[in-house]
Amino acid sequence: MSRQILVILFSVFLFPLPALAEKLVLRLDFSLQAAGNLEPHDWLVVQEWTFQAGAKKKKEFHPYFDQKGMVFAIQEDQLGLLVKRTAIQGATKVKVRWGIRKYPVGANWSAGEERETLMIALAFGKELYDSGIMFLPQVPRVLGVFLGEKEVPGKAYQGRYYKQSARYYCIPCNSAENQVVTTEFEFAQAYQDAFGEKAPEVTGVAIEFDTRKVGEGEAYLESIEFYSP
Repeated sequence: MSRQILVILFSVFLFPLPALAEKLVLRLDFSLQAAGNLEPHDWLVVQEWTFQAGAKKKKEFHPYFDQKGMVFAIQEDQLGLLVKRTAIQGATKVKVRWGIRKYPVGANWSAGEERETLMIALAFGKELYDSGIMFLPQVPRVLGVFLGEKEVPGKAYQGRYYKQSARYYCIPCNSAENQVVTTEFEFAQAYQDAFGEKAPEVTGVAIEFDTRKVGEGEAYLESIEFYSP
């Protein structure tokens, strides 16, 4: 064997070839530039986000844009969500670029106070599951990520309801206020770990806030990106 071939072989073992680049499937941009001249509420409607629960109350829920993106200033005792129904084929990972300006002082999933300023939740497939009580509707399986101050990083939390169909993750935890962070969440693997089966395609995205009895909070959202391997 020639010296040149040996050098090549050793180079392969010592310096592995880089992994294939991820493919961007979908980008949801919440930057000021993306909005143009539209007001936040009008822009969300154009982008086919629907307003549910407390998000319908324009006097209480009024996001705005600044240089960080769309800002959500959530007063205490607010619960609401924005929902975008869309099929995202082939994606296995999501990256969320966002940040916290103020944590709700009483929020702590580890202590049973299952609240947060902002959560990005993904719905999977079309099969519906019970909540565990009569007055809440059936929903698809859901995985959510949020920015928490006191939680355990990466732990799969369960809420009071939908224990068989929903898991929530703090990624990252205790990030500094006013610091832009990027949450990278391998949701296909998390789904497999949580439910013991392959994840169906994502069929919806939600932006949720819940500050009931834990104080006010503020966060901003720049983008949500979905990637395939």
